[in-house]
Amino acid sequence: MISRFYDPMEGSVSFDGTKLKDLSLKCLRSNIGYVSQEPVLIVGTVRENLTYGKADATEAEMWAALDMANAMFLKDM
Repeated sequence: MISRFYDPMEGSVSFDGTKLKDLSLKCLRSNIGYVSQEPVLIVGTVRENLTYGKADATEAEMWAALDMANAMFLKDM
């Protein structure tokens, strides 16, 4: 409901006291994330998945992300 793919038939949804219908749909959607109820994990290579989140990620940033995710074991693969 927060992403406004559909609006309630009755009542309203508010965000920080403002009705969602009163907010810019483009602005609203550009500032929230969407996580599917049926996520697909690791489609493609690890590099492709890392750059999905940040298309211009450097090699160092990718290794840092793997380190933060405790996935550095992938370095040896």
